[in-house]
Amino acid sequence: MSNLELCYEVLIHASRERVFRALTDPRDIIAWWSLPGLYTVTEAEIDLRQGGSYRLSGTSTNVGRFALTGEYLAVEPSRRLKFTWLPDWSDDARDSVVEFQLEAEGDATRVVVNHTGFLSMAARDEHRQGWPAVLSALDEHVIRDSR
Repeated sequence: MSNLELCYEVLIHASRERVFRALTDPRDIIAWWSLPGLYTVTEAEIDLRQGGSYRLSGTSTNVGRFALTGEYLAVEPSRRLKFTWLPDWSDDARDSVVEFQLEAEGDATRVVVNHTGFLSMAARDEHRQGWPAVLSALDEHVIRDSR
């Protein structure tokens, strides 16, 4: 791993299919991809296919209205999702790539997230705190949803 990338793992007690749906279904994304007190995703547009695009938008305490857009580079249902990451709040973060890998572990799913291609250490550090919180919110959502 280089200095300009991040890698995180989390074990989520849900099936790979359920985790993948939470990562790709607009209703699911709106339900969980928010961090109270920091930002809230209010809209999600998804064209889930290789070459398709996505757009998440909402409000943030730091930047007001925001949008996160990108293109899907790989879509392997319940296994892998890779996409470009273009946040409108940071010019330094342009051209980075996020990849989710989902691996079955019994009744659970090991989620490995690699975020690569940051243009600067500052852009990387901006995301260093975010990914663990996002993965925790994903975990809480699929567990709460399966009850």
